[in-house]
Amino acid sequence: MPDEPGYKYRAFISYSRNDREVAKRLQRLLEYFVLPSALRVVSAGVTRNARPLAPCFRDEDELVPGQGLPDRIRHGLESSEYLIVVCSRSSAKSEWVEREILDFGRLGRGDNILAVVIDGTPHAQNADDESLPRALRFQLDSDGQLTEQRAEPLWIDWRESTRSDRVTFLRIVAALLSLRSLDDLIRRDAQARRRAQVIRLSLAAATLVLFSAVAVAWFRERNTAEERSIQQAVSLSRTDFADDRVDAGLQRLQPFLDGRHAGLVEPVVRNVLGWAVPIQQQFARLTRPSLLRFRGALLLLDQNGSLHDLSGIEPVRIILSRDGRRLVLIQNVQVSVFDAGTGERLGQADTKGIHWDAQAFESPDGLLVVLGTFYGATNGGTNHFALGVSKNGTSVAPVFLSLILELRGIAVAGNCQGLLIAHPSGLTPNPFESLRFTTEAIEAPQAIVGEIFSPAEETADPFGSILQQDFPESQLIHPHHDVTSAEPFKPVSASTNPLLSAGCADVKSDSLALHAREVTTGLSDPVTLATGSDFEPESHWARDIMPTKSASPVPGLCPESAACPVVDGRGSGATHTQGEQQVNTFMDDRYGAPPVPRGASALVAGFDMFAGNPVLFEYYHHNSGTDLAVCRTLDGRPACYEESVTMDEHRTDDFLRSRTGRYIFWKMGGTVIDLQSLHKVMNLRELPSDQIQACDFTPDESRFVCAAGGRLAFYQAGSAGAFWPQSTTSPSVGPLQLGSGQKMAGLLALDNDDFISARSDGLVGRFDSSGSVQWQLHVAGIGPISDVLPSPERAFILLIGQRGMRILSRDGFVQSAPLAPPAVLAGKRPLEACLDRSADQKPSVDLDDAGNLHMMCGENDPQAGVLFVRPARTAEGAVGDLMRGSVCAPPLTLSPIDALKSCTSH
Repeated sequence: MPDEPGYKYRAFISYSRNDREVAKRLQRLLEYFVLPSALRVVSAGVTRNARPLAPCFRDEDELVPGQGLPDRIRHGLESSEYLIVVCSRSSAKSEWVEREILDFGRLGRGDNILAVVIDGTPHAQNADDESLPRALRFQLDSDGQLTEQRAEPLWIDWRESTRSDRVTFLRIVAALLSLRSLDDLIRRDAQARRRAQVIRLSLAAATLVLFSAVAVAWFRERNTAEERSIQQAVSLSRTDFADDRVDAGLQRLQPFLDGRHAGLVEPVVRNVLGWAVPIQQQFARLTRPSLLRFRGALLLLDQNGSLHDLSGIEPVRIILSRDGRRLVLIQNVQVSVFDAGTGERLGQADTKGIHWDAQAFESPDGLLVVLGTFYGATNGGTNHFALGVSKNGTSVAPVFLSLILELRGIAVAGNCQGLLIAHPSGLTPNPFESLRFTTEAIEAPQAIVGEIFSPAEETADPFGSILQQDFPESQLIHPHHDVTSAEPFKPVSASTNPLLSAGCADVKSDSLALHAREVTTGLSDPVTLATGSDFEPESHWARDIMPTKSASPVPGLCPESAACPVVDGRGSGATHTQGEQQVNTFMDDRYGAPPVPRGASALVAGFDMFAGNPVLFEYYHHNSGTDLAVCRTLDGRPACYEESVTMDEHRTDDFLRSRTGRYIFWKMGGTVIDLQSLHKVMNLRELPSDQIQACDFTPDESRFVCAAGGRLAFYQAGSAGAFWPQSTTSPSVGPLQLGSGQKMAGLLALDNDDFISARSDGLVGRFDSSGSVQWQLHVAGIGPISDVLPSPERAFILLIGQRGMRILSRDGFVQSAPLAPPAVLAGKRPLEACLDRSADQKPSVDLDDAGNLHMMCGENDPQAGVLFVRPARTAEGAVGDLMRGSVCAPPLTLSPIDALKSCTSH
């Protein structure tokens, strides 16, 4: 039957609410059924739609708000060509299903009712098993009323066992379309489904090919994105490691350790874990009591091992009493006293602007006394105070001593039971008076009556017989400390504390005294706890045998009997006699072999020769300047280059030699000397001394480059003996910019267009001649940087600071924690003594291209050199296990104390 435009719906689906899901499925199948094209033609000019069974009415989908249920259903029935009854045990008992069948039959379309049985049995013997509603089982009379005459409705078995059968469904389709041949529909439908399957497979294959291409591109892009992400993480971690934020750097890399690109980050992690000291290990080494910083907080580790938060206190001086209980923290605005055993705050007082940076001592009965000064508004006006801390620590008071323009002296008496000061009396213009400050209690000092000093006695002991009068038990011989008005109460040091020489017992720990004596304890400064921030322990070093060095061949090069002609420099045409001036042993005077190239071992012979001939290197300082002579055998005869400069240019006395040893740069003279021709080939003396910040030769010796004014100046090597002209100047380079008080510690040429610089404040950067910076970072933990030493091939760099050293790779990764040889770690020698080039025992600091550091440093005898080796370190074992044992990253929500406990409790 052709489509009849008079019907809105192909079929009305009647069902019980219990059969809702089956009805919905049947509606979906009918509406989406595609009729084979061969069956769409009905007659000439009459065709069916491709989807001839759409739409179907199902009341749940056609609900119109505001319309009564009977009207809505009646409208659906009137607009439908067929009625499909979903027959089941539920619908057989449904009043609404029966009414829908009756209403549709009364429209005169009783022949267009199709029963689809989904469960139960039609015409069942058992009423409970009946699936057909009564309106289908009995006929209607002419008035549309249900009779007792049985009917034989058309029904199709679509119960669950046959519901997936395509042929059964096609029976429903054929009935609704009034097709003459079911077999033709089945055959045409099968053909159409096969064609559709072929098309689907073809589309699937094409989609697969397209997807494969897209997937390959996606995986390639994802791989590139992952590599970029790793490179960014590595770059940021490089900065973290340099700034002693090891935990943060390792956390950045941790997500990539289990991925496809683990090989890019694992070597970095293993290297860092090879030298980074875990917080737990650092904490275990702390003495009790100790002050420490963690996550920005100041914490006290008391004698019992408990932690206390002292945040808000920034001590400028730390004093611990002899009994180890009273911990005095002197700030700029307040003095606080804590019990170092329990962490309890005992007392506090305002500093009132007084500088408590003079002597401190403790009386036998336990009174702590700290001397301080308040400088007055007038020139030379000075107020002197004493800070007293009672034995129990609860009483803290600054005590005014005197307002004077001239302090004659101070003394202690009675085994620190009294403090005496002498100053001009305000009552008379000339006499002095003495005040007694008793340390038995915190009280104002009392003037000692009758003790007046005349000006004639000014050079004598200002205290006269006071010690014997007031402290007869004391056997002291009037010790005193003379101070001028320009230096009242000098800050304490190991050599300027008269209280100790007078027999007073020193306090147990005083940060100023400890610094003066170059000794460190747990209280000299708060220790900053962070993974890797501690100095590498002595166990990371090993002793080695000093290599033997052959005797230098230079002593007889220019004897008096065969003076060497001067071929260039000062006095050209004159002669040079070896040792013609007395060479002193100070200010780095030298007589012997020339300096070795930067990065070459000072213990290896060979660079005292050039072209097979020995080289004499001699310079000395005198009142008017410095003289330099460099001599060697030239064309079979000894010859020299000489130069003299005045001392008013304030240039450093550093020497720099090129890789093969051919060129020597003398910074004080601003001169580059060619040993091949013994001629000066460059002179930088026309540049102001503060402009020449750092220089280096390129490895192939074709160029000399200097950092000056925030840029690089390049000088091109010419023929032998010819002057090197300035070739180019780079744009401004970020790492070369200097702020107030900053200096350039070193410049290294990795090749002709690749450079590394280090600034005194710890900024290290790598860049090229165009000013493009590859990386830059601040290296922490070693104090201001004073020098830079590369390995021979520039694979590694040693940064030398005032407090320690650190090794850096050329790609910017820190290879060590702060370093100091065992002699320094044990307090036997300060670091600067190991690096002092003016000492008789010349230093030896060598870094090889494997990252091993060799350093000579005396222990007990300053002249006895001991060679220590710090080998390159890397962590072995499973990276995950190493990370768990080393990295501490507690949640930011934890307090500093709880966070530290979580780092040290396992």
